[in-house]
Amino acid sequence: STGAKRAQLMAVYERAMESALRIQKDRERGQGSLFGGPMGAGGGTDGEDALPDVEEWHENQRLRFEKESLGFYISGHPLARCTGEIQKLTNADTQRLSEMSDNSEVSLCGVINACKKKVTKKGDKMAVLILEDLQGSVEVLVFPKVYEKTHDLLESDLPLLLKGRIKKDEKGVTIVSEEIALLKEVRVREARRVDVRLKSPGLSDDHLVKIRDVLMQHRGNCGVFIHIEIPNHSEAVISVGDEIRVTPSDSMIMAIERVAGDRSVTVS
Repeated sequence: STGAKRAQLMAVYERAMESALRIQKDRERGQGSLFGGPMGAGGGTDGEDALPDVEEWHENQRLRFEKESLGFYISGHPLARCTGEIQKLTNADTQRLSEMSDNSEVSLCGVINACKKKVTKKGDKMAVLILEDLQGSVEVLVFPKVYEKTHDLLESDLPLLLKGRIKKDEKGVTIVSEEIALLKEVRVREARRVDVRLKSPGLSDDHLVKIRDVLMQHRGNCGVFIHIEIPNHSEAVISVGDEIRVTPSDSMIMAIERVAGDRSVTVS
């Protein structure tokens, strides 16, 4: 798959960089390859050039690497997998802000696209953010009282849940923030149910055992329901029961989706 190929290419890139640095150091010491090849004694043999067997990146990892290396997302957006949670926890998105009245309360979810830190006339720290969601972006003012509590979050590229008030003027719409939190932390606090969707073709006992083990390692208060999709038939839904209740952390979701596939887990 594309995710596996990207992971393989990154592993090859890292190995090539290590090899290049080693060769450069050898040259500086006056050493050379026995056979004069650029890759040392192996000379770049098939075995050395073969793509390594590495684990496919999870969607979250892939998007983070895209943002870090390119400055923007290519294959998706961090909020795309969270649309169900976002609808339950927010009352607006950036596109609907212009329809809301001045000073009205707003809660929306987004990722920070830019953060400019400032100092007020009194010498207190604050920030001006550009918060981006799937519809667009909006400027957010983080005044000193909120900045003091949330400045660590302003360095994050993870989805945030922001609450504040709308400020309208001739320049457009701005949000004055009152609360900022990581969406994943709000999810854990508010979640009541976890649904795992599996496709019956190719589903084995080994897959089910791995998923059970992950659930057992993330005990909590949420009920779990397993959906088994049977082609050309109705979906079978199985409640795991009260014996296994979980905490829907990112680590749990990623571990299950490595087995069942991206976006196979829904939290509500």
